[in-house]
Amino acid sequence: MNIDDANISNDDSVSLSSIDLNLLVVLDAVLTERSVTRAARRIGLSQPATSNALARLRHQLADPLLERRAGSMQPTPYAERLEQPLRDLLARLSSVLAPQRTFDPATARGPVTVAASDYVSRIIVPPLLERMAREAPHLDLVVRAHGQQLPTDDLATGAILLALGFFWGVEAPLVSSTLMNEELACLLPEAHLPLTWDRYLELPHVLVSQSGRVTGHVDSLLRARGVRRRVRAVVPHFLAVPAVLRRVGGVATLPARLAHTAGDGLVTVAPPLAVPGFSVSAVHHSRMAQDGALRWLRDQLQQVCRDL
Repeated sequence: MNIDDANISNDDSVSLSSIDLNLLVVLDAVLTERSVTRAARRIGLSQPATSNALARLRHQLADPLLERRAGSMQPTPYAERLEQPLRDLLARLSSVLAPQRTFDPATARGPVTVAASDYVSRIIVPPLLERMAREAPHLDLVVRAHGQQLPTDDLATGAILLALGFFWGVEAPLVSSTLMNEELACLLPEAHLPLTWDRYLELPHVLVSQSGRVTGHVDSLLRARGVRRRVRAVVPHFLAVPAVLRRVGGVATLPARLAHTAGDGLVTVAPPLAVPGFSVSAVHHSRMAQDGALRWLRDQLQQVCRDL
């Protein structure tokens, strides 16, 4: 609370004792579905009961909450302000009230789902699966692509336990923990050695960009030096890079662990300029922080990454 908050009068506040928690669940469903009928199905109530609950909330909050405009139900400005804080509040309350269950990896069954980049899928997932087969033989691992976008809603519900990869600016209610640090290296055919500064600028480059952008972090570093590189090919996945380099030559600046998996005919060397590395993180939703499966899986990932 800041100083301004401390001076706010409580005269206009709503008495919590006058509001049934179930009404807030109804409001969350109606705001999500923008339909009383669909909201009723979502929360398992009849349509009349859902309509009645919405009417009670309209009276208690002194706001229409949803109005019919252009043939659909649209939230009022007040309801729009309520929507996300209400959803976060209900998620936290659900987490607080949920019974704490112990997690036994030796007997646990079924799938656990993570969202991961192709880098993580290639470097971390194989040893993770090896460890899971030993420690949790009845668990299956499902890996979904995330395209550098955090799947916040699925993390909140537990549909995805962890998002794995490199992410900018993770903010609450998401929580990030570092698994390991990675350096960058250059991958190129042996015929292009030695990789001098001039050779690095002369060679055509292969850039990995899921967005399709033709410039990356390396280009920013080169611009700061007043030079440019030619990006011959932009591909969406790291796994395409070795085949491209073998066919047409050139160079790619990649995560070092990934570059070392490229195979015959290609070599990995240090870049001829200083390129900062990055951290690989595991991101979860704060409401799932006490989930036994999530905590176990994160511990396994940390053990795997220590050995890489």
